[in-house]
Amino acid sequence: KSWITWNISMSTPRTNYGAAIYNDELYLVGGQTNGGKSTATVDILNLQTMKWRSGPPLPYVLMGHRVVSLLGNQGIMAIGGFTFSKIYHRTDFHNETLILGDDGWKKTKTGLPYRVSDFGVAVAKQSNLVYAIGGAMTFPGYAHVAVYNPETKEWAHAGQLNVPRSYAACTCIIDKAGKESLLVI
Repeated sequence: KSWITWNISMSTPRTNYGAAIYNDELYLVGGQTNGGKSTATVDILNLQTMKWRSGPPLPYVLMGHRVVSLLGNQGIMAIGGFTFSKIYHRTDFHNETLILGDDGWKKTKTGLPYRVSDFGVAVAKQSNLVYAIGGAMTFPGYAHVAVYNPETKEWAHAGQLNVPRSYAACTCIIDKAGKESLLVI
């Protein structure tokens, strides 16, 4: 019922990265290192041994993306983001989705329906779907909602938020009747 501090530091200090826990390991994916330089590196912390190791690097530098662990040991997913060659340079934003499996990073069959960074993401445990919610490429942000189906390996448009949102905190909740809903804050 209280926060604790682990006596371990990141192997590569970074910001604006994606992170997820997969197979009892913490994956830190992409982001910016000291001096604001974008990176494609992946650092993995084994939560049993508390030892860091390098993982397979992304195929390109990436930040502002989101990373989730797919259900059923299907891998780690890196979604959207940007590469940052010039501030607010629209061609730097991605709609691609990459999945890290046993054979490295691979692109999904389709990408997000739009280019985006700084969005919310949630994995729905009952339906096994991944939602990308809001985000931005430039101000004022997006109201888009997209859904990824791991079975078909495809993204689809899934509606609109009532208000555009960037950096949204999102989760999937299940009510007492077993109905699954997205909570966007």
